[in-house]
Amino acid sequence: MKILTTGLITDGTSDQALIPLLTSLLESLLPNTGFQPPQWIAPQGRKTLADRLAHALDPDQFHFDILFVHRDAENETFDKRALEISQATPQGPYPVVCVVPIKMTEAWLLTSEAAIKQAVGNPQSKAKLKLPPVTKIEACDAKSILDTALTEATELNTLRRRKFKPEQFRARVAEELAIDLMPLRKVPSFRRLEQDLRDLLDQKKIPHAAL
Repeated sequence: MKILTTGLITDGTSDQALIPLLTSLLESLLPNTGFQPPQWIAPQGRKTLADRLAHALDPDQFHFDILFVHRDAENETFDKRALEISQATPQGPYPVVCVVPIKMTEAWLLTSEAAIKQAVGNPQSKAKLKLPPVTKIEACDAKSILDTALTEATELNTLRRRKFKPEQFRARVAEELAIDLMPLRKVPSFRRLEQDLRDLLDQKKIPHAAL
């Protein structure tokens, strides 16, 4: 049986937190197809997206059946970022899937209070994390809100909170969230990613789970 190979290009190193989420998504869509979790492709001095794409799509370097390309939307739209990725991709029918969180990856990590509490090792925390509703997640200062939520979830005293580094726990939130993608599927930009992946699987005639 053929094992699908998958890769991931990201804006920054911290966005490797997407790997467990993408792996879980692939598992849900391809229950009967073997695949390798996305291989993160380090920039290695390649500053432009076009350079990184050319490297990842070089058959002498890699062969990916699916290449996920991440760009945070920041203050742009999904379509604008997707166009930038398309324009940076070498000519040819390449299996590229855009991963564009609105506004940033951290927004996706705000979809589960339980995942945040589990990530800091305090799943029974009674703290009120005050996460924004799904309808506002893509418009908030997600990184700041996530760091505050992680800190609150620890229920540490004031002295220990000063030493707590929430940024070190963001990837753990993604790992916990990957266990159950249902909360994340309420976010429009994640649903767009899932639909684009389904479209690619259809193009490649790879059977996948139905909606």
